[in-house]
Amino acid sequence: MTDNLCYTMDMKKIEIEKNLVVYQFEPTRDGNVGSNLYMLLNGAEALLIDAGYAHQMQEVLHDIDGKYTIAGVIPSHFHPDHIDGIRLLDTQAIYGNPYAVNTIRTYLPEDEALLSPTVIVDNETKLRFGDFNLQFEHAPGHSDCSMLIFINRTYVHVGDLYITMNDGTDVLPFVKWTNVPSHIESLKRIQTLSRTLLTGHGTVAIDETTAKPGIEDRLSYLQALLATSNTCTVQEALQNSRRPFAKHEWREFVK
Repeated sequence: MTDNLCYTMDMKKIEIEKNLVVYQFEPTRDGNVGSNLYMLLNGAEALLIDAGYAHQMQEVLHDIDGKYTIAGVIPSHFHPDHIDGIRLLDTQAIYGNPYAVNTIRTYLPEDEALLSPTVIVDNETKLRFGDFNLQFEHAPGHSDCSMLIFINRTYVHVGDLYITMNDGTDVLPFVKWTNVPSHIESLKRIQTLSRTLLTGHGTVAIDETTAKPGIEDRLSYLQALLATSNTCTVQEALQNSRRPFAKHEWREFVK
């Protein structure tokens, strides 16, 4: 993996392998966490995984400078920071599962017609794009519409089920209380996969060796919330974690 393709003040473009690149952005304007937009290439066409905010997509479009036509977008889930950039794209192919519309109605109801999936996918859907074979699996937790995106036999894009800062520091799961059990089950599913994790935020590619303790620590945190009926402090929930976590304030959103 090389990282010498393109730099701006808040973005760098990293080549993960031939025809698979990621645009990694520094923390968003609200000071939250960084964002990753993945691009699969096939000749003069590009398929995006996530579209970021509009200002981030603008930088991506500036970088490709018309060299590629955006053939479609696959949001890992339909929160605003993953779909807002679709506004700038001239593509008819937005891939998502049947739960996506409810997420849009919660966060961006006025844009439902613009941002809703035009291609509905499920656990049986297969998509071929150039050298890449993609499959999808519903994996709720962070969002009801979250899904795993499998790329060949090598990678699985896990969206925001596993978040880090750009420097690799672990970040607490961002999850509402009613979704804690499903987030646990989705992490357990990821735990069974022998794949490199591609993430929506932070470290762009996490190998199995690094991912294993990271998943275990996230499970320990979420299971502590369940065991105490959501009454434990963040320090109590993290007492068995082996690594430090950022965004302790996200504990307050578990309600």
